[in-house]
Amino acid sequence: MVTTNSPALYQKLTRLRTHGISREPQHRSQGRRHPWYYEKLELGNHYRMTDIQAALGRSQLRKIKTFQAKREAIASIYGKSLAHLPMDLPRLTPGARSAWHLFPVCVKWPKSRRDFVLSRLRGHGVNGNLHYLPVPSFRFYRHRRWKRGFTACPLAQKYGARAISLPIFPGLSAKQQKDVIRVFQQTLQTQCR
Repeated sequence: MVTTNSPALYQKLTRLRTHGISREPQHRSQGRRHPWYYEKLELGNHYRMTDIQAALGRSQLRKIKTFQAKREAIASIYGKSLAHLPMDLPRLTPGARSAWHLFPVCVKWPKSRRDFVLSRLRGHGVNGNLHYLPVPSFRFYRHRRWKRGFTACPLAQKYGARAISLPIFPGLSAKQQKDVIRVFQQTLQTQCR
């Protein structure tokens, strides 16, 4: 579900969700102005959601302020509780606001130790994850890299080798978050020795 106050963006998204097709008369040649004609204006796909998805999305929009407040509170607690650890925390541009759909941190060790941290978190029931793996690391791109002059993207590779996303969602309880912080702190302190 997308919301926008831009008429131009709305029209483009409406076309893209329907294979790039428009039934608007102004987009068809003079001889094809009948209602049953349509024109393909750009590459799109079938991005239409079901009625059930739309109903769920509408009900979720009514709760968005509550969800956002919960995510901001969780991010704030993470930031305060983890600031002393050897890692980079997410930073906001002054005056910016984040949706906090992720809480990515970057540990200051190589990938093998990052993977140890993720394994240990998972072993304690904490579903840490990777967001996002660098594009050049995917098989699809690795096979095309040298044929098309594709670069290795060293900064993306460095980020990808250190990134860990901690659980953040509106239903994360205070106890669950304390558990995440405790296990994460213990694991990082173990790695610092």
